[in-house]
Amino acid sequence: MMKKEIKRSVTTVIRQTSEDHLEVYARKSVLHVGNTILTFQEGAQSESTKMRYRRICDAFESGFLLKTLQDVQSGKIDLSSVADADAELLKKIVEGVSENEGRAVVCICFLQLAIKSIEPAQSIRLHKGGGKGFSWVEGISMRSLDSKYTSKFLRDNHLMSMNSFGAMMTRSFAENYPYSGLYKASIKGPAASWLRLVDSVELGNTNPSLALAYMMVLLKNRSDEFNILSDRASSLAKTCKVLSFDEVREGMLNFVDHTTNSARALEVVMHGLMQALQGLGAIEDNQVSPLCQMRTANKKAGSVGDIEIKNFEGEVVEAWDAKYGKPYLWDELAELGEKLENAPSVTKAGFVVDKKPDIRADILDRKREIEQATKASVYLMSFDEWARFQCGNVAKKDRAELANSWLVAVAESFGRKRLQLAPIDEPCEKWLKDLISWLEKITAGK
Repeated sequence: MMKKEIKRSVTTVIRQTSEDHLEVYARKSVLHVGNTILTFQEGAQSESTKMRYRRICDAFESGFLLKTLQDVQSGKIDLSSVADADAELLKKIVEGVSENEGRAVVCICFLQLAIKSIEPAQSIRLHKGGGKGFSWVEGISMRSLDSKYTSKFLRDNHLMSMNSFGAMMTRSFAENYPYSGLYKASIKGPAASWLRLVDSVELGNTNPSLALAYMMVLLKNRSDEFNILSDRASSLAKTCKVLSFDEVREGMLNFVDHTTNSARALEVVMHGLMQALQGLGAIEDNQVSPLCQMRTANKKAGSVGDIEIKNFEGEVVEAWDAKYGKPYLWDELAELGEKLENAPSVTKAGFVVDKKPDIRADILDRKREIEQATKASVYLMSFDEWARFQCGNVAKKDRAELANSWLVAVAESFGRKRLQLAPIDEPCEKWLKDLISWLEKITAGK
């Protein structure tokens, strides 16, 4: 009986035409998206839908959202596999919020991703079900879920301020049509990006659990609480002008060792030094490239290193990879050799390890082979060696200014104040708190 009911209420077939459209009948809606046809029956909620709804409610009651947020903040969820297209859509949705619009879109999108993460079989197009009025057979009451769980969660965790009634109180989200790119209600904010994401999730092209985690990061990184931390770190860095370059270098490495996600923190710290050098005019006629994002596994496609310097013709001339906790670099050298063959403009490249690199005879042999086959000089350095190497052309009288500029660059990069140069998508809150703790100790002790 249950199988027949599911088959009757939601039907999927493949079609040959490409023009998307929605057909509305007396007791059903038929959505044509790409080569797929979806049929949604109207009527009383099916037993299978009721069971899914109960499981969704139970998951929310059991702390599903809070556990996900904690996993995101602790680094347990690997966001590197979030697809570029999904990341861009989610950015547009979150960044499309202004004082007067966009909040409801974010809240509803957040709810839909949570629903799909808990119950993949539940359609997030169907926002009404089980009530006294209009209902889809396979629909659930998103209004109830939003007001009871997701809007409250976003508000309580300072991710998004929303009224106590939730986002679904907005009439334009309550039309009796399934959510899709063809949903015609007038919606303020990033509605087009939201509906594209809904289509992508429902067509199986977007992982809802990863998208939900990534959305949490984006919301956390733009929250009022985060902005207070960002301003505090920036202010401390700008006023902390009592440290020598060597003191800042030692402090930066200590910070990296004791914060979360040390490998990525090392990249940001190294990039911050290059930003500071550029600000002092110490990179000659070249410029620092924006920091690579950690969003996708193939993020380095076409690039040579984590930190790159380009000439004004856009060619990479210098490239560095940060290698935290990985002193033996045989595999990395092999990969670098392949990259340099395709980047003949590079004259300087290498790896920076938090401590001393493990330089054995086989490593030196491989290094010489690469240098003989390319125009590049290859370096294997500890972080301390690299920092001294980079400031070698800076006059001693200017190194105190360089030290402070480095502090400011790192603080503002973690604080997302330099998104053009440091577009960091990961959770930054812990980095900022640890940086603030270090800077406060410095200012108190000087």
